Amino acid sequence: MKIRMTILGLVVSGVFIMGGVCSTLYAGDPVIKVAVVDFQLALNNVEQGKKAKAALKIEFDSKQKKLDLMQKELQTMKEDIEKQRVVLSESSLRSKEEIFKTKFLDLQQKINEFRQELATREAQATGEILKKLRDLVADLGEKRNYDLIVEKSQDLVLYAKTRDDLTQEVISLFNKMNK
Repeated sequence: MKIRMTILGLVVSGVFIMGGVCSTLYAGDPVIKVAVVDFQLALNNVEQGKKAKAALKIEFDSKQKKLDLMQKELQTMKEDIEKQRVVLSESSLRSKEEIFKTKFLDLQQKINEFRQELATREAQATGEILKKLRDLVADLGEKRNYDLIVEKSQDLVLYAKTRDDLTQEVISLFNKMNK
C-alpha cells in the first residue's frame, strides 16, 4: 500500500512537473531553474543541529548505560538459573524463572519506552531547526528565481549537478543568521 502511494505520488508529481515544463515552454521561457538541498545533511551540519544532537546524546547515553546494566544483570541471572537448575527444587526453579521473566519483560518495556522517548525528543529538538531551514530555502529560491527546489536526501533525486546543490550555501547562511 505504501509503495502504491509513493508511486502514485511520483506519477502525480511528474504530471505536474511536465505540465509546468510544457506551459513554460509554450510561454516562451525555455529555462526551468531547479536546485536540490539535502536537508538531512544540512540539519546535521548547522551549528544548532550539532548542539541539539550533542545534547540528546548526553541525555540518552546515561539512560542507555542503565539499560545495558539491566541487560547484564539479566544475563547473569539467566546463567545462575542454568547453573542451579539441577540442584534447585522445582518450585524454587519456577520462582526464579518467573522473577527472570518479569524482569525481562520489564526491560523490554523500558527499551521500547526509551526508543519512543528518543524519537520524540529528537523530533522536538530538530523540528524548529527544520522549519527555519525550509523557510531559508524558500527565501533563497525566491531570491534566485528557482522554479523548483527538491529535497535531495529522499531518494527521489537520482542525479543533480553540484552547481544546483544549495546544501552547503544553506548551511552557511543558516549559521550566519542564527549566531
